Amino acid sequence: MPIAITRSPHNPIVHPGSDASILGNINGPSLIRVPSWIPNPLGRYYLYFAHHQGKFIRMAYADNVLGPYTIYVPGVLPIGETLFERHIASPDVHIDNDNRVLGMFYHGAGFTGPKHENLGQNTCYAGSSDGLTFGCDRICLGPAYMRVWKWGELWYGFGGGGLRDLWRTDDFRQPFERGPSLEIADEPYTDRDLMPEDRQSPDALHHRMRHVGLDLRHHELDIYYSSVGDQPERIRRTSIDLRSEPTDWRGSPVLEVLCPEQEYEGVSQPNEPSTGGADHEAVYQVRDPYVYNEEGRKYLLYSVAGEKGLGIAEITE
Repeated sequence: MPIAITRSPHNPIVHPGSDASILGNINGPSLIRVPSWIPNPLGRYYLYFAHHQGKFIRMAYADNVLGPYTIYVPGVLPIGETLFERHIASPDVHIDNDNRVLGMFYHGAGFTGPKHENLGQNTCYAGSSDGLTFGCDRICLGPAYMRVWKWGELWYGFGGGGLRDLWRTDDFRQPFERGPSLEIADEPYTDRDLMPEDRQSPDALHHRMRHVGLDLRHHELDIYYSSVGDQPERIRRTSIDLRSEPTDWRGSPVLEVLCPEQEYEGVSQPNEPSTGGADHEAVYQVRDPYVYNEEGRKYLLYSVAGEKGLGIAEITE
């Protein structure tokens, strides 16, 4: 059954004109419905997002999941309260109702603490009781852009990237251990030993995931992602059956989910193979998927025109 996409009439729900405080680079959405135990919330929904070289995590709020959204101008989690010196980004917020905590996994550059692996940029954890003020653990958990889920008694992390490594731990606030690389059916893959030579060539980057969004459905994990080097860069999906051993996890054949179609998604820009790193001008790309589920309905959040705003769409199939 084909995937149908219904975009919000309020798209882009966040854009450079939303407020001067967020500047012109916008990416990495993570959406929650504010739990009832948070008193006097700003809105029914909190939408966390980032700037590629951000000094704090951005946030917007709304009473309708499709928008409109209002920027929370102070933002949350300033870089000065972390062990990162250069930037922080990629919020991934989870609700822990038992302990009444919002947990945020986020990545940064310029980490001044110890690392348990040979990592460049890396992921850390912060917790909050109100969604606005976060206290940081100062522990390197794993690679940059890592998204986290629980399966059985263990926590797993996956950040995509050129290596597609899976990570796991029995305590999500302690370092994750590197595991096998994820293979995806019918997708080319370059051995990690060759990565330094070809990572800047679009023709060799069809294997390189950029950022991922996860959707756990019973024993299946759907991985939404885009890939550097695609023309245009667009959002696709592969699925893993988690009932086998992690060393046997394989991604299913890829399905197309969302391609740029709207002016705000960059269709007036040249349709060229995408490249790695930040884009500060509009490009013909959609990226940075995040999946939000509510009452049997599924929504996809994503960055538009590369990193020039955020959109939201309902997924049906």
